[in-house]
Amino acid sequence: MTIPTTVPIPTTTPMPPTTTTPTPTTTPAPPPKTVLECVICLDKEPKFIFVPCGHKCICADCKKELMTIANREPPKKKCPVCRRYFNDIIEVYD
Repeated sequence: MTIPTTVPIPTTTPMPPTTTTPTPTTTPAPPPKTVLECVICLDKEPKFIFVPCGHKCICADCKKELMTIANREPPKKKCPVCRRYFNDIIEVYD
């Protein structure tokens, strides 16, 4: 069996540059979803933010009720969205 000593390399002709306008392949991400109602009563607009998780998800009436429950023994200070323990609840003014 004879092995060829040279292997022909195919040649290609260069393509002329194209002048088409590139189309975007990705669409911009939608803005983050804003909670429009209290996650507890599902009625009023949320006005309070949990620290440190940052969820703005409860109204004034539910905040008052939540703090009554949270200060019982044993304390149950958890964010209703992520269930992380919170240190404080702060009112946010839009």
